[in-house]
Amino acid sequence: MIGSLNIFKQFTNLSKDQKGLFFIFFAALVPLSYKLISPFFIIAGLGEYTIIITPTLYVIGFLMASNIAKRSITVKDILFYLFLVTFFLLSPALYPSSLNFVEENAQKFLLNVVPFFFVGLCMSYDRDKDVLLLVARIGFWAQIFWQACLLLGFVEMGESFDDTLGEQMETAYGFLFSLFFLFHNAIKRRDICDLVMFIIGTFLLLSMGARGPIIVLAFYILIYLIVFNTHKKKNVFKKLIVIIFCFLFYYFLTPIMFFLSFYAEQFGFSTRVFRSILEDQMTNLSESSYRDEFYGNVWDAIRNDNTLLGYGFGSDRLFTPTGGYTHNLELELLVSFGIIGGGLILCILAFRFLKSLQHGGETKMFSFMMLCLGIVSLQFSYSYILFPSFFIYLGYNTALLRTNAKELKAYVR
Repeated sequence: MIGSLNIFKQFTNLSKDQKGLFFIFFAALVPLSYKLISPFFIIAGLGEYTIIITPTLYVIGFLMASNIAKRSITVKDILFYLFLVTFFLLSPALYPSSLNFVEENAQKFLLNVVPFFFVGLCMSYDRDKDVLLLVARIGFWAQIFWQACLLLGFVEMGESFDDTLGEQMETAYGFLFSLFFLFHNAIKRRDICDLVMFIIGTFLLLSMGARGPIIVLAFYILIYLIVFNTHKKKNVFKKLIVIIFCFLFYYFLTPIMFFLSFYAEQFGFSTRVFRSILEDQMTNLSESSYRDEFYGNVWDAIRNDNTLLGYGFGSDRLFTPTGGYTHNLELELLVSFGIIGGGLILCILAFRFLKSLQHGGETKMFSFMMLCLGIVSLQFSYSYILFPSFFIYLGYNTALLRTNAKELKAYVR
């Protein structure tokens, strides 16, 4: 338990390559890293250079972990990136209606999002579990520090109508990895400290006003406890306990939410999620920013696509009432690349995930964790074009399947 708190010692015990991976994963999986470091630049009068913070973390990380990077990133991976760059830039020739979107988002998509594919390629649960746990723990303390700064007024942020902190969707999604891994370690290693951090972190997540991350976290916990928390002995009994616990939690949900909502309001946090749960609007699409209308319009566009090849990158924005993204990965891919292209991509994603489950034990669980982070999150918010976690998942999945293939060849020999 005490070891969980001694973060500095955990970091110093890492090897050079592991320290490099820490910088890479910290920058990629804890988006708050930029916000936490930038104030020191501003205080030192270097505010104009804050833009270099995240790239510097990656450069340091890849230099220190160069041995792992060389083994993990192949020529095929670089060619895949170049193909994606070329296809994205030239796609308006095939999809003229996507020209404006491509021009507006080319730099961010190709330089700030797609390269996260290489981060995923360098990730291995069996090798990096200690590094990932350290990232999750530091991510938790970073979140505590950030929320304290918001509440104390050190950082300005828009407020909601009830004078509490406004919705923090980006911050909430950036907190999911820490909560996922802390929960996993608390269950598998019976680490009480990580369990306490997870409970506090969940309260913070509920208080950020974004409903999507709450649903993703609930889905992860439920599937984890039923499917991945397996033991040969007493497994049925443990699953029965989980089911009973979930039933009791649901039965007492209203008083629990009232209790948490009261303290969230006292501290000045958002109570939007608590109100949504109490008013039974948590998963009500008609009350969720008109998303039912978004889905309906985009689905009509897919059905009316006679070419079956879609309308191009970002074309879902052409059919939503506000010009925003669809809030659904499957619909976005289908409207962008049609029944043929989008359907093929979805089939490949499903096939690759199922193949990744060939690994047993905790590696299989981590594959599911990354699926929740990169794919399940896109069922409620964001667009894959502007969501780095999607490409981290693709990279990790590619690395895992590559490991499977190598192990199979070695076994055949």
